[in-house]
Order: sequence, then C-alpha cells, then structure tokens
Amino acid sequence: MGLRFSEAYKNYALVSSNKKIDKLIQKKMKKNYLSIRTTLILAFTFLLQNLTAQCVINNNPQFAVPWESTANWSIGQGFTAECSGALEYVQFLAATTGTISAGTLKIFNGNTVSGTPIYTQAYSEITISQVNDPIRINISSDVNVTQGSQYTFEFTIDTGMSIVADFVNEYSGGNAFRDGVDLSITDAKFSVSISDNALGLDVFNVSNSIKVLPNPASEYIKVSGLKNKTTYSIYNALGLGITQGKIFDNEAIDIRSFANGIYFLKLENGNTVKFIKD
Repeated sequence: MGLRFSEAYKNYALVSSNKKIDKLIQKKMKKNYLSIRTTLILAFTFLLQNLTAQCVINNNPQFAVPWESTANWSIGQGFTAECSGALEYVQFLAATTGTISAGTLKIFNGNTVSGTPIYTQAYSEITISQVNDPIRINISSDVNVTQGSQYTFEFTIDTGMSIVADFVNEYSGGNAFRDGVDLSITDAKFSVSISDNALGLDVFNVSNSIKVLPNPASEYIKVSGLKNKTTYSIYNALGLGITQGKIFDNEAIDIRSFANGIYFLKLENGNTVKFIKD
C-alpha cells in the first residue's frame, strides 16, 4: 500500500513539474513573440517612411567616353529632380585612377553654375583605386529639392583625372558645365540620390542648434550645443537602432564599427541631427 502511494505521488509530482515547465516555456515564447512582433512593426513603419519617395537619378549614356581634365576643372552637371525630398549624394564616374583633392561642392538652383549657390559643402580628398569607381560626395546637411525642378552640382576634377561622359547630349534633364561654361551637347555620367528625409522629419525634430562634428566622420563624432548630460540614440537610414548612451557636450562617440552611410543621432528631447560615416 505504501509503495503504491509513493509511486502515485511521484507520478503526480512529475506531471505537476511538467505543467510548470510548459507554462514557463509558453510564457517565454509569448514574450519573445511580442518582442519580435514589436520589432517587425517598428522596422516596417520606418521602411514605409523611408522608401516612399526615394529616387536615384542616373545618366548612363550609350556612347560613354573618358573626359580628361587638362587643368583643375570645375565640372558641373545639371539634373531634374524626379521626386521631392532631400539630397543624399551626388557623384560622377571615374575613367582613371588617382586622387581628387579636397575642395568645395556647390549646388545651384536651376541648370546653371552662375550666381550664389543654394548650398556649399567642404569635402575631403577622394582616392580612386579602380576605373569606374564613383567620385561620390555625401551630402551632410539637408538640401531639399522639388520634383520637376532643375538643379546643378559642381566640384573640381584635378589635372590628369578623367570622368566618364558623352558628347551627344543623351540626357535631357540638364547640361554639363566646365569652368562656368555651358556645354550644351555634353553630359557627364552621374548619379544623384534623393530621399524623403529618412526617419521622417515629421516624426523627429531636426535641430539647427545641435551640431555633430566632424561631419562626415570616419572614427569619432562629437556633439556640441548640449547644456547637460544627455541620453542619445543613433539610427541608420532604415530607422533601425544602432547604439545608445549618455554624453556630455563635446564628448566623443565611437563610430568606427559603423558601415559607411547616413545616420541620425536622436537626443532625449526629440532633437535629431543627421551625420555621415565615410
């Protein structure tokens, strides 16, 4: 009798233990499911915000040839915006290897390089290691363009360097310029990327008083304009969180492990600053 009672008790204890384990597993699975579901919803929301109005303007001429610079030429290229949003980058395509010296990018309103540019930006030296590599300049501040309007970007190509171009005017959205002269039958092979302000500027407040320096940066950034120790979060262009922490004014943030691209630093008060890792 005692033996049977003991066996029955053991069976009851085993069943009870298994039920507890099952409940724990179900609770854990439910928690993980909710976490994954929340992450997917946030990611999907950010993707919708980022991809809706993004476009890349490409001129890929059928009859492309090297266009060699016989001096330090200021080369410009007009284009027509195919969507409204913020410029992400402008680029030519290299026909030779070499180095593009540090200089200043200028962006003009209209198919022209005359008058006062609507935007200027210093850029660092660009090394071209292979033919057909992009000579790309990432835009470090907000430059908004309007669909259907014309704009022109211009920067200097060093002596002896060549870019890819065509001399039969295949692109109708704008002209190429050399040292201020409109070359109506010439166009460079170029790309311009426009995006609808990643992360949605209607969601985050873009700050003009808070600065990220240097911008672009390759190793560390410092945030200036902070009055107190502040919590921050950094998001990539898809709206996915990369890192977070707390900083004082002008304290360094390590971005060496970040992939090259556009990022957004959001402060606890909602202010957001765009920066570029290159």
